[in-house]
Amino acid sequence: MLRSLSPRHALPHLAPIALGAAVLAAPCLAAPAPVDFEKGARCLFIGHSFFIPVAANFNAIATTNGFTEHEMSAVFRGSVAGAPGAMWDDPATRAEVEAQLATGQIELFGLTSFGALSSSFDDYARWFDLALQYNPDTRFFIGIPWKSNGPSSSADAFEDAIETTAYDQFVVTAQLRSAYPQSTVEYLAYGKTSAVMRNMFDAGTLPDITELVGQGPEALFADGFTGHAGPMMLELCALSWMEHLYGAAPETLASTPWTSDVLAILREVAEFNAPFQELEEHGDVFCLSSTHSGGVRASLTGLGSVRISDNAFRVAVSGAPAETFGLFVLGSAAIDQPLGDGRLCVGGNVTRLNPASSTDVAGNLVREIDLVGPYGAAVQPGLPGVHFQFWFRDVPAGGSGFNLSNGLRVEFTP
Repeated sequence: MLRSLSPRHALPHLAPIALGAAVLAAPCLAAPAPVDFEKGARCLFIGHSFFIPVAANFNAIATTNGFTEHEMSAVFRGSVAGAPGAMWDDPATRAEVEAQLATGQIELFGLTSFGALSSSFDDYARWFDLALQYNPDTRFFIGIPWKSNGPSSSADAFEDAIETTAYDQFVVTAQLRSAYPQSTVEYLAYGKTSAVMRNMFDAGTLPDITELVGQGPEALFADGFTGHAGPMMLELCALSWMEHLYGAAPETLASTPWTSDVLAILREVAEFNAPFQELEEHGDVFCLSSTHSGGVRASLTGLGSVRISDNAFRVAVSGAPAETFGLFVLGSAAIDQPLGDGRLCVGGNVTRLNPASSTDVAGNLVREIDLVGPYGAAVQPGLPGVHFQFWFRDVPAGGSGFNLSNGLRVEFTP
């Protein structure tokens, strides 16, 4: 059982923190748990109402539990204005954030996303470059929240949307890790917490929560339209931050004495996020295709594990046209010949990975490959590689109306 705060449902440091346009200043905890950060660090969080209130709870828990060498600044903007791209594009917001970074004292810089809106590689990279300019040792944290409209969605649709966004946005994080190899880039889809809690609420196994929507501590969501988090959801998301960023085991922390199985919830969140911490890129790129109507090439990579027994491999396309339908294909052989406005890279025995899906507004799409299911015969170990490619519509290009990504060759092991 978690150690208790008193009175129940009281995180005393949260009440004075108002969400406004100004910088919030209060104690905070630190970056990823190396020994030099074990007592805290100076950190800055920027984002919207699905991020900053979690940061405030995180700060309250850290302060209550005696992390003595930490400070926090936070800059809040509502809705999509709190996404990294929008915050950069607004001169006043950028100046406000830069004033904090310019002190050279920020050790942990946390940002969030707004789905794919204003949350591309470039949107984050501009902030990374600015932070590193003032402190080359800055550590970064990208936190992915729950999806909006949670109360009006079914539990299954809500969870699916959260998990899809988590994998889509991890594509961007993987690119950032590659582009900034000397920097630590932490990634946590803490929004999974809300999906687990919603499932338990619907199943009647979340006794602290008696209302789906309401204003008190017994409500899962604070409002029915946008789906802002209630007190318990905020605190559990913050506990997931504590565990992920600082290695603080939840059962060792003073927190609200909820009667629900909080440790089981946090364990499920941690298990969902575990692959993102060691999720490596796999495969050899071959057969580069042509630029599409957006002026760039669609890039295909492999993510996860190439061990068939793990059954945890995904193909991810980035840089494709926004919100266009496409289809992943795999083949037993590599070829290189003209097709449409690009190059066809897969041949031999070709399998379409149905159904077709749409890229997001940033041109990203991730597809899980069931290595022990219908595609198992094509990914047997010992084969000379499995070849993947992404076909997509591109009517604005004015040519054939479609194009393709590069080819990707992946060798799987037992």
